[in-house]
Amino acid sequence: MSGLLVAVVVIFWAAYMIGKKTYATGVLLVAGLIMLAAASLLGLTPLLPAKDANAFFLDLFEVMRRTYSSTVGAVGLQIMAIAGFSKLMDHIKASNVLLDVVSRPLHMIHNPYIVLMASFWIVQFLSVFIPSAAGLSVLLMITLYPLLVRKGVSRLSALAIIGTARTLTIGPASPNMIFGSNILQMEVSTYFLEYQLPLLGPLILVLFLSEYVTQRYWDRKEGPDPGAIAALESMQLPKDVSLPPKFYALLPLFPLALIVACSPLVTSYFGLPKIKLNVATAMFLSAILAIVVEMIRLRSAGVALGSLKPFFEQMGKTFGLVIAIIAASAVFAKGIISLGAVSTMVAAAQNAGFSVEPLTICACLIVFASAFLMGSGNAAFFAFAALVPDVAAKFAIPGILIMLPIDFMSCFGRTMSPVFGASMATCGMAGVLPFALAKRQAVPCLLLMVICPFLVFWIL
Repeated sequence: MSGLLVAVVVIFWAAYMIGKKTYATGVLLVAGLIMLAAASLLGLTPLLPAKDANAFFLDLFEVMRRTYSSTVGAVGLQIMAIAGFSKLMDHIKASNVLLDVVSRPLHMIHNPYIVLMASFWIVQFLSVFIPSAAGLSVLLMITLYPLLVRKGVSRLSALAIIGTARTLTIGPASPNMIFGSNILQMEVSTYFLEYQLPLLGPLILVLFLSEYVTQRYWDRKEGPDPGAIAALESMQLPKDVSLPPKFYALLPLFPLALIVACSPLVTSYFGLPKIKLNVATAMFLSAILAIVVEMIRLRSAGVALGSLKPFFEQMGKTFGLVIAIIAASAVFAKGIISLGAVSTMVAAAQNAGFSVEPLTICACLIVFASAFLMGSGNAAFFAFAALVPDVAAKFAIPGILIMLPIDFMSCFGRTMSPVFGASMATCGMAGVLPFALAKRQAVPCLLLMVICPFLVFWIL
């Protein structure tokens, strides 16, 4: 019980500090170290096995080193490779070509709400292949947003649809999916095809209908948006530039096609030999393919190879932005487990006759609230995902039943947050307040939050 009390105090302190906009990575790391030290001093869990133990202070940071090493080695390269590939597709304008190809039918539609909701499906499709929320949002702002506004769509409705790009973590290029599948020791393709995909149909349908009803309601309540065109004209849109050939639209799709083609589900269905394809391998292979295509198109090896520079630069930036918080979250989770907090709570729930469903719903609410306050889905998910195997083992259930709902919850909370970086960027470009957009996203996100856990229990 003493371990649980310490964990509660430290977690509340961490929540308070993060609520005050303190650097989340630093807060989670320090909180984790405090809990690890407390677990050792209280005699609950030693920092290291007896054969590896040295001085207490040194052991504490040795635990940190080992946690960082195992975490970064396991998922770091995959997430960095995804970010690098996404940047490469942006650099060679393959993402622009993909958006141009899929959005062409919109030019033939004149009803604003049909255009708006047709755009919803385009945004969901693109989110599978462009995993960066900020990158995709900015791309949509300079391409899809002007089209929507000129068709008569209000600024906030257009921003709401663009904001749905990462409301659902779709596809094996999602950092959440990579981290979650690694924690569960599961193939990314298995996580996506066998467990996530069956839930996407009903969730996307609910999101589509709720967005339509919500945006139409607020447009009627708030009236016309006469400043939309004026605000559009004030945006510093890039000058028209020539795009590569249309077949470049296939390049962003190539990694997903590879991952799905090599998944156990597909190979076993067609009786093919088992092929184990790592996400990072698929990204590196696809990047080299893109460079070869660039060499042929530009007839210049030097210019084409220069496109690898943004690829590797983005990998480095991602280490600081994403990998650091994954490792800090792993230390945080290890501290909670070392204090025996998870075991104590699970035992209390079992003694009270509770099943795993109420605990899962509580975890969902915590992750949703954390993502909303921090404006970061990754930070909220990474901090709790590492606890899932321990909880699942004590209830003797598959960890995916807990992992999937908190994965989705982190994105619902982030999308609704007025301090979500991508939302703040798009609102700034459009000249509206982030809180006005958060208000429009509230009903769809809250509806998804309620429905998602029950869908997981029912379908899986």
